[in-house]
Formats: sequence, structure tokens, C-alpha cells
Amino acid sequence: MNCVRSLGTVLLLLALSGCVSTGGSSAPEVSKQDLGPVRTQIEGLAQLAAEVNGALPDGMDEAMATELTAMQARLPVVGPLKAQGCIGESNRGYLRLQDSQILEDKEVKNEAQKILAAENKSRKALYRQVTEMNKASVGLTVTMVEGLFALERLKRTPNGGMVQLPKKGALLDEALALERVKALGADAVAEAWVALP
Repeated sequence: MNCVRSLGTVLLLLALSGCVSTGGSSAPEVSKQDLGPVRTQIEGLAQLAAEVNGALPDGMDEAMATELTAMQARLPVVGPLKAQGCIGESNRGYLRLQDSQILEDKEVKNEAQKILAAENKSRKALYRQVTEMNKASVGLTVTMVEGLFALERLKRTPNGGMVQLPKKGALLDEALALERVKALGADAVAEAWVALP
């Protein structure tokens, strides 16, 4: 468990802000204050996952490091697929195929699906690890972690990227407070797929 504590400390230093708990699911909502350290940890992990060959902190859990390294290695493929509108970020923290002319080619679509499946498998493993690390202290569930990561990825998605807005609840409220989501106007509704301005 020492590696868990040191990971939390390292990620706390990396993080600048956080997320809120999920809403609109069967999981209970937890306030921002209750999830402060978890939100910080998720922000740090999302940052690490978004850096190609980013240096992982010493003492990081080996399973977590393996998933983050795999995610970093896929970035040169995942990034362009997102930029071309082929895949988007769901409100559950996973990638989803989008309607795209590029994906009309069956080979291209098949390759995109393989990358998407591998990425989502790594994400699921990472979410489970974060849940296990924090379950005792705040009663965290995988559903809550998925929503927190989804909101963090919404914040980090480049302009033009496709995202699914959160379900009704605290996460949607947090998303609607973001300037880039406000700019969507009437399109900014629960669970809508949108291209971020």
C-alpha cells in the first residue's frame, strides 16, 4: 500500500484542479470535498495518459504503470482518430466510434475498432485500480470513477473533438459551467454528443 500512498502524493503535486462525482447513475453522488484526493489523482492520471512517453512517477503501482504506458503508446494513433472525428469520448470515460466518412472503409474501421477496444480495456483496468485504491476511504465505485475520468477528458478534449455530455446530475452541472460547453448553447443537454468549440 505504500506505492498507493506515494502515487497519490505524486499525483497531488501534478494536479491543478479536479472533477466532481457522477450523476444520473445508480451510484451515490459524492461531493467535491469528499472526493478531493480522488479528483486530484484522476487529473494526474489523465495528464499522464495524455503524454506520449511521459515519465511515470517512481513507485507507481506496476499494473497501473502498464496500463498508462500502453495508453501512451496508442496516443499517436488515437489522437488523429479523434481529430478526424472517427472516435469520441463517451460520458462513461470510454472511446466510442462516431459516424465518419473515413470509417466507411472496412479495413480502416476494423483497425479503429481494434485500437478502440485495446484503449477501452486499458481504461477499464485503470478505473478499477483507482476504485480499489480509494474504495475504503470514500466508498468509491467504478461508475463514479468512469464519470470523473469522462469529465476530465471532456475538459482536455481539443477544439472540434467529439464528446458525450454527462447524464443529469452533478457532472452535467460541472460541465455546463465550463465556458466551452456554455458556447454550445441549446446543444448543451444531458447525454448529447457534441463537437467542442
